[in-house]
Amino acid sequence: YRGWDPDKAVEDYYKRIHDHEKYYETIDEKTWPYIRIINVGEKIMLNNIQGYLQSRIVFFLMNIHNRFRTIYFARSGQSLIEHSYKADADLSPGGWEYAERLKEFVLERRAKSLKERGVDPHERKLVIWTSTHRRAHHTAWPFLATAQAVNTVDGHLMTPSPEPSSAISSVGKTAVSKVSGSALNVKVVEKPQMLEINPGIWDGLSPEQAKKYYPDDWERFMKDPYSFRAPRAESYHDLSGTASHFSPSVRLEPVLIELEKEQEDLLIIGHASVIRCMLAYLIGLPASEIPAIEVARGDLVEVVPASYGVHSQALHFWDGPGRRGPVDPDVTGKDDINFYENYAEDTKGKRNLDTPEPSIIRE
Repeated sequence: YRGWDPDKAVEDYYKRIHDHEKYYETIDEKTWPYIRIINVGEKIMLNNIQGYLQSRIVFFLMNIHNRFRTIYFARSGQSLIEHSYKADADLSPGGWEYAERLKEFVLERRAKSLKERGVDPHERKLVIWTSTHRRAHHTAWPFLATAQAVNTVDGHLMTPSPEPSSAISSVGKTAVSKVSGSALNVKVVEKPQMLEINPGIWDGLSPEQAKKYYPDDWERFMKDPYSFRAPRAESYHDLSGTASHFSPSVRLEPVLIELEKEQEDLLIIGHASVIRCMLAYLIGLPASEIPAIEVARGDLVEVVPASYGVHSQALHFWDGPGRRGPVDPDVTGKDDINFYENYAEDTKGKRNLDTPEPSIIRE
């Protein structure tokens, strides 16, 4: 209905539904399995559902919805120790600057988008997911600090602290920080499943070093970057399992289900390897393309679910320390030896999501 008059589009839509009603048949048969969904999950009726796969399909359908929302993706800020998977280092001075700039850009972009739809940004919650690594959840601190600064207690302005002092509760292994107020309603959730991919024995190596010290493994990796698993490492298949969304061995499966279930605007601050998998899932890219998706630090990827797919675009907002990618390649402060996180930016044939009018259909 692009370019249609809104009233005529609604009239035509209901007419199409009415024309199809004469072909609808009520399912009364009770001997074979079926799922009946009314008004996108308002009511779900099941009959004779058996087995693992059918149960997983039901679970998935019970968590999807059609409420408008925007999903944002951004890499965490630069840390003091970038090249080690095991090191849980805090943000560098440049990383803190990045976190502040990310907050400003996201809030500005989100407010503009919501106002265009006639929605007050102050009335909608912004949910932020991060991994449990410091560089990830510390990148979300400016959002909590801003929310604290604008909230009042007994008429007095609250002063933000370096570490947000909002109450943090743990449910299982997920930590939640929540601050709400008239100016900004935000909730930060730390998810251990969103830790970056484990590079194993390649931890801390550049592509040149991995090729030099482990030539046989490197050759196998180049043949199949998605499925190859270095010794004591994870593969992208272990992380995402895009070829089989419902595999119980997949680390990100519960996060993907929650992603479908979440109805609020969502900002995911994470590691490039995790963001690649989640973007591939949302957009519908083949598994083989996951390792080549470019997720540069300093780009905000915006994904808007639509009726028959998603609209996606990458918005550039940062050129400081830790920046990688084709924009301004001479910027200093790059992380040159974080192999898995920057593989796509170090190779040719990368998949860049920045398109003029993105409209990618999910199959």
